[in-house]
Amino acid sequence: MKRWILVMCISISALCLLACTQGADVYETESSTSENLVAQKNDIKYLRELEAEPQNIVWGDIEDTQAYMSTIVEHSLAVYNGGYYYAATEGTSSMFLSFFDPQTGLCTPVCSQPQCEHMSPTCTALYDGYNRQVWCYNEKLYFIKTSVNGKAVLTMSELDGTGRKELFEIGNSSATVEVIYNLCFMDNCVYIYSRRGNCGYLPDDLMEISVRLRSLDGKIDKNIVVSNETNSRLEMLKGYRGNLFFVYAHSQMQMNPYINKTTSDGLFCYNMKNDEVIKVVDAQVCDFAIDDTNNILYYYVIGEGLYRYSFNSQETKKIYTADDLTTMCMLSYDGKYIYMDNVRHRAFTVMGTDDTERYVYVLDSDGRMINTIRVTEYGSFVDYGDNKYLLLAGSNNDKDKFADGKRYFHRMDAIHYIDKSSIQTATEWKQSIWND
Repeated sequence: MKRWILVMCISISALCLLACTQGADVYETESSTSENLVAQKNDIKYLRELEAEPQNIVWGDIEDTQAYMSTIVEHSLAVYNGGYYYAATEGTSSMFLSFFDPQTGLCTPVCSQPQCEHMSPTCTALYDGYNRQVWCYNEKLYFIKTSVNGKAVLTMSELDGTGRKELFEIGNSSATVEVIYNLCFMDNCVYIYSRRGNCGYLPDDLMEISVRLRSLDGKIDKNIVVSNETNSRLEMLKGYRGNLFFVYAHSQMQMNPYINKTTSDGLFCYNMKNDEVIKVVDAQVCDFAIDDTNNILYYYVIGEGLYRYSFNSQETKKIYTADDLTTMCMLSYDGKYIYMDNVRHRAFTVMGTDDTERYVYVLDSDGRMINTIRVTEYGSFVDYGDNKYLLLAGSNNDKDKFADGKRYFHRMDAIHYIDKSSIQTATEWKQSIWND
């Protein structure tokens, strides 16, 4: 009798263990030392081995997540009501918030106090201890405050800069390690990641990178994908119709001669409703853009060119072939045209000082070249913009910016812009003017 009870206990324990293993989000692989390793399903090692299944994306409602803006540069511009909020700094000064009206070309401090000198902490345009970044989502402004007990904190305010409120921490704010966080807002949540990944670390200095999800009400906080691989980045986060898309890339740099080899493990997609990550494209994707009205994906493959994929017909077509200036391009889509910036081609392949090969390429939805616009701000990333203006935050070329009587914010970087109503023939960038 005792023996029978013992056998039953062992059998029940084995069944419980099997059930737990089957229910857990794990998988097993065999390492080079023949040891079995277990990885979570949100580990990039697991996701990388998935087959591409773009047909399995579950689409939600269209939401303006400002996915047309660049994600590899500081998010210093945010679209609102025909204009753009602009976060700038002059030297080591505090972050300074203005609103740019492209109709007048004026950048006006976001401050309603009469005769304000914009120097006092009470000025709603001054943000001491903040990153030079601003987001606009659901009629609120969002910022990253970096000096709260060693933590970076998401902060919210009204559209006029008043009513600032610290919401919750989004990561560390170290004085010795520069971590540049970028954000994507969608479905009343914020997705948080370091756009530099751990590419600045030595190969033996492991640092976990992740895409972290926090609901704006503070109730949800979890990592949706993690990686401990060095020289890696989870980047190009953009939200479309309830789905977060991102690229997983790697960079290896050496000097004398300069070589920066960049590779990618593809394009991935996370859906919050089913809490699942799938692989969308199994190729060396460096950036992408989606026409979420017509269900078209545009993606750029390193060294190959631009591809178009229809989610409806599941057909893929190469519509632009890379050349000597476009081995890597960053993408944006504004509802009519595709925009390609070759800044990473220059940064990762030629490492030059000559700016004559920096361009924004304007293509139609079939890949036909509409215009090629020279970028005169060497080293600056194009911020893209909505369907009204092409934007770039760059140096201030105002010859009188240091003149007597001009306030310090006149020396800040300016916005360079092109009206898209003339995008087919435009060649010159206009520059914003600081307004008292």
